[in-house]
Amino acid sequence: QLRKVIVPVDVWMERLNRSNIGTVCLGESHDDHNRRFLTENFFPSYDLDTLFVETTPQGLAQIHDYMKAGEIYAPLLGADMGHLLDAVMARNPTVKIQGIEESEQQREDRLERRKGSREDSIYENLKLLYNANERNVVLYGALHCTFDPDKLYQRMREGLGGGTVTYQSILVQGAHQDGLMETLVYFLDDIGIIPGDFVITDAQASP
Repeated sequence: QLRKVIVPVDVWMERLNRSNIGTVCLGESHDDHNRRFLTENFFPSYDLDTLFVETTPQGLAQIHDYMKAGEIYAPLLGADMGHLLDAVMARNPTVKIQGIEESEQQREDRLERRKGSREDSIYENLKLLYNANERNVVLYGALHCTFDPDKLYQRMREGLGGGTVTYQSILVQGAHQDGLMETLVYFLDDIGIIPGDFVITDAQASP
């Protein structure tokens, strides 16, 4: 059963690019190891029209300023974002990159109303810029890309595209990021089926 659901990253990337998936919610943990992995293994191979990132438009402009100035490190939430954006644009020269994080004004407004959440703000910002006819990647913290009904990914599935768009939630984890993942990696290695960097294509079907 494990052999059915575990595939090398490059094989899976080819399948993903050939699929009709229109929107990917790419959940990460805001560290340089994961960003570097995405920079080297995901974005150089993936065709997309729009990338949505976890910052405001002002924050995104600052990242672009760092990049234009030739800075080696353009930070976002404690990890480098510049090289990742370079990889995205190298693969997709006409890509649109949008910051959809809750603004300070949105935060102040909902606190004053005592109603709503950060997730509400992010979703509303996404809706304003979202095009169901394009291939989109939403690069956000891992919790935003879960199936929790209060989180961004589930709201996207229920509220965008009128049921015509296909979605994929992806969680990116390092081999030693937490105890459970580390144990799984050691186990797969011990029984001889781990193919280097890998994807569990159907976590629910895993034994």
